[in-house]
Amino acid sequence: MKKSAFLVSTIVLIFIILFVSCDKIDDAKRNVIYAEDVKPFSDSDNVDNIATVKAFLYGSKEGIKEIASSKFDNNGFTLTLPNDIDEKYLINFPNIPDGLTISQPDAKQGNILILAFDNEGKQIGSFSYFTYQVNNNKEVNYFSSSSYAYFNKNVTIKGNYSFGDIDIKYNCSFKKGWNIGYTTIDNTKEGSRVTWLFTSKKPAKDKFIWYFEEGNILLLFDRNKYDSLSENFDHFAPIPTFLRLCN
Repeated sequence: MKKSAFLVSTIVLIFIILFVSCDKIDDAKRNVIYAEDVKPFSDSDNVDNIATVKAFLYGSKEGIKEIASSKFDNNGFTLTLPNDIDEKYLINFPNIPDGLTISQPDAKQGNILILAFDNEGKQIGSFSYFTYQVNNNKEVNYFSSSSYAYFNKNVTIKGNYSFGDIDIKYNCSFKKGWNIGYTTIDNTKEGSRVTWLFTSKKPAKDKFIWYFEEGNILLLFDRNKYDSLSENFDHFAPIPTFLRLCN
């Protein structure tokens, strides 16, 4: 499969697929995000200017909502998310493709951004938790990321479907509350179709790393909506991590 075709398909799916898959985590700590040894994603990304880390819910008609904050200390942070989220900040599942079965189609979810701020309160970057590998041509052919989402009820998502030349597979069980999740994009088999996997089990071979990227990813959302909420958000978004890796 050509790199360009893989990239185009990936761009489309980044904005269509909002699900994450839940992992088996300690119920007593499901709302805690602990990051250590944060690394700059590239030589141009500088962690020295980070003073504060904040988590924001996004996607609902209410706009973004700050729900947690932490000092950035010793190249790390700990965010304690609220146990309960007002449903006005949650969103419904998008249209459900044929091939997927959702136990509670009316369940709502909340997705978060983890952003970095300097001493002046200016948003200067974002954090991601992922791993990747490249082939002999130095092209990314495997990408696996972890993220957090909130659900207002227990729900399972199971099934398979295809989108263009991509096979998408789900085998997920979400609990009410916060869930940690994994999304894997696998194009390691030469000449085969690309696989997107959303699963309830962490990929055994993956060792995730916390990365910091300078810039403001809020440019990817409705800029007029977010302008009214905070004058501290610039509009110089970095290309999403996976797309930067593919370039």
